[in-house]
Amino acid sequence: MTSVPPLPSDNENKNSRALICEITTSSGPRKGMPSGKSSNLELGEDSGGFLSLSGQLGIIWIADGTSDSTRIGSFSSRILAQELGQAFSNEILTHWTSLRKTKKLDVNLSEIVTKTADKIKTKWSSRLKENPEEEKALVRSLSSLKQKTPEPNSIFYEFSSTFSAITLDSEGNLNCVSAGDSLTAIFKKDENQFFAFKKGGITFRLKIKGGKIACEKFLSPLENYQTNETNFVILSSDGAKETILSLTKDKKLLKPNLEHFLLLKEKSIGTYPKTQDDKTLGLIGRIHAS
Repeated sequence: MTSVPPLPSDNENKNSRALICEITTSSGPRKGMPSGKSSNLELGEDSGGFLSLSGQLGIIWIADGTSDSTRIGSFSSRILAQELGQAFSNEILTHWTSLRKTKKLDVNLSEIVTKTADKIKTKWSSRLKENPEEEKALVRSLSSLKQKTPEPNSIFYEFSSTFSAITLDSEGNLNCVSAGDSLTAIFKKDENQFFAFKKGGITFRLKIKGGKIACEKFLSPLENYQTNETNFVILSSDGAKETILSLTKDKKLLKPNLEHFLLLKEKSIGTYPKTQDDKTLGLIGRIHAS
């Protein structure tokens, strides 16, 4: 998908920029079934999306659910990655409504990601209350597992996902935040940069508490990175690391025009990563409007 905002009229400032966004994803092949794992493993754990707001702000987010996680009823790491993106988009749009009133583009990504995780905890807790039969089934299965271990308190169902987001405004101000490993390639006026976020993520556990299923949330410390004078930026899941490294090793500087946006797009999806992971790449460009 690509979102291209309307270009300014001819009588506007010739130095004005338009934002253009695109996201691509590719699921990795089915891996061999790990020993002792259920056959209910899911494919396509990556999830991503973008928002283009009033031609002033481009936003891309990517979530990467844990690949060896089994689906348990209506819960899984793949579902978590998808629902994090949906909740994040809703939070951004709600936040944008208030930003437009103040005419400022100061989006607090860390605050929004934290609120997003809180929203998912509320949603999952409500899902359990609204589906008592599923909750009973979870209690039975966890109780059975507890009887087979000398450490029953260590028994729970766990689901996790990374979550990373970037914003780029029409002035070239870039803001990145991440919970978990992801990568960015940043193309500025006078240099190309590579930035890798570390391990971590957003984890949810379902465990028995007082005869019911309790939902617990764990959010790793968020990493932040800001810079300016950015013309293009790529955010990717860890499965596309080889692609990102190859792009940033290229010393060619890119000009803020549609031709170089298309060139970067071609290079980013044309480099074949050797990993078998899911791969998701999000690209935002700030190009001359005329």
